[in-house]
Amino acid sequence: MIIYARLQEGFRTGGVAIERSENGDPNTAQFDPDEIGSIELGVRGSTSGKVKVKYSAVLHSSDWDDIQADLIDMQGFPITRNIGDGNVMGVDASLGLETGSGWHFDLAAAYNASQVDRLAPMDAPIIRTTIPNVPEFALSARLAREWEIGDTEKAGAALDARYTGESFLDLDQQVRAEQGEFGSLDLTAWWSKGGVEVRLEALNLTNTQGNRFAFGNPFNARREDQETPLRPFTVQAQISIKR
Repeated sequence: MIIYARLQEGFRTGGVAIERSENGDPNTAQFDPDEIGSIELGVRGSTSGKVKVKYSAVLHSSDWDDIQADLIDMQGFPITRNIGDGNVMGVDASLGLETGSGWHFDLAAAYNASQVDRLAPMDAPIIRTTIPNVPEFALSARLAREWEIGDTEKAGAALDARYTGESFLDLDQQVRAEQGEFGSLDLTAWWSKGGVEVRLEALNLTNTQGNRFAFGNPFNARREDQETPLRPFTVQAQISIKR
């Protein structure tokens, strides 16, 4: 077992951005440097025996001052502004089990509690309490079985499950787009012998419709919802030969 602690600090320099007024005239606006400090306290280890176990867990906290954010002005052009001070606190954990009979089980989860502590002075307030693009919860699990058929011949199958919680993408000081909050299932089977491998995959078994990233075209982002969808239910086969 290893117990560890980590402290880190970082920053980004400030600069000057070109913003446009409502009539389209360009104006210069200065944004300040932002700084972040983080602390982690974690544990990881493994055990041996009939069932091999690998585990890890980490508590983390980050304080972010004068957050620089890339937003979009009313004409659809990118701008950079300081949106305030924020913090993120959370926990990440993972567990892996491996049996001598070929079974494998992996589980990983993450929880984040984020918020903006102080909003920077602006003409209008930012209507959100969470830091952009940080989901509150994420989970993944994998169950797999592998068979030793011969000296160089193997076969296996695996079921993967994933869940991504809701997060938000800020377009400007008042508009935000929702993304995430979906789950998916994938099924994989494979056979290999020597340098030849045959793999069959069934992706997104439930044909879940989800938005992975709520942005595409900045010039009509306010007029219509945008999304980067999950791949629909797909079956694909692959043959690879290694020499």
